[in-house]
Amino acid sequence: MVGYEKMDIEDRGGRSDDYPMMDEEQFIKMVESVLKFEDLNNDGMVNWYEYKIAQDKKKKMREEKKNKLK
Repeated sequence: MVGYEKMDIEDRGGRSDDYPMMDEEQFIKMVESVLKFEDLNNDGMVNWYEYKIAQDKKKKMREEKKNKLK
């Protein structure tokens, strides 16, 4: 992912201003966080059903938070 991020910057002419750079450790933490929330069977992968369940759960959490603010 870090490599893809660098290629993305190169594709934009090497400009990285206003581009939030993540180091490898930040990417690892992000992926671990996603897996913890979405990988329901702990196989190290997120299939379509796990992804869909997680997205529905996130949507419900946002709606509940929004309703509490009213």
